[in-house]
Amino acid sequence: MKEGLPHVYHGSPWRTQQQQRFLSRVQGLLLSETTADSPQAAAEATSQAGGHLWSDVIRCYVLWLEYTPHAANWGACASYGLPPLNLCWHNRWREDLRHAVSALAKAIAGRSEVNQLDSKERGCLECLLSMLDHILSWQVTTLDRGHSELIQADWCHYPSFCQKLKERFAFAWANALAPAEAEVDLAGFGSHAETMASREVPEGFQDLW
Repeated sequence: MKEGLPHVYHGSPWRTQQQQRFLSRVQGLLLSETTADSPQAAAEATSQAGGHLWSDVIRCYVLWLEYTPHAANWGACASYGLPPLNLCWHNRWREDLRHAVSALAKAIAGRSEVNQLDSKERGCLECLLSMLDHILSWQVTTLDRGHSELIQADWCHYPSFCQKLKERFAFAWANALAPAEAEVDLAGFGSHAETMASREVPEGFQDLW
């Protein structure tokens, strides 16, 4: 939302424009992997350690950015809502996408590629995956009220959740980027990715990745 305006969970011209810009940039990351100059170049790009892992994380962010809220608990998402309007309930969409993200965390934990990543890259990947889970933890009640089991918002207020989420991610990202030898006292996400991987996900989400 524009600075100075009340932060509520619904669509606005400013939010929608920014959302579309971010969505285009994130989709561009996926397109760059599929438009290599030759089949050999494409094969080399996808065979790099962590290539498929990052692609899957990026796809989760694309799915998140595709949702446009119109009111407190409903909006539109081209990949989730029913055509022709693609409308869906926010909390149902949020829960299902969170199941998909948890299923990805479980799949990543069992892949051999993750062991080929250095500690910094693995930390960044787990940080972004955990961040998305924190974002999706916000359960909408009204335009500016709701709750999250991961971040305790003051008075169940959405602006408080956003501020605490922003601070949590800033510290966690700095912690993930810090050199291994650095002695930093920053609050990261800890073993949250492992917590996500240990969740039970519905049967329909178990073979997504």
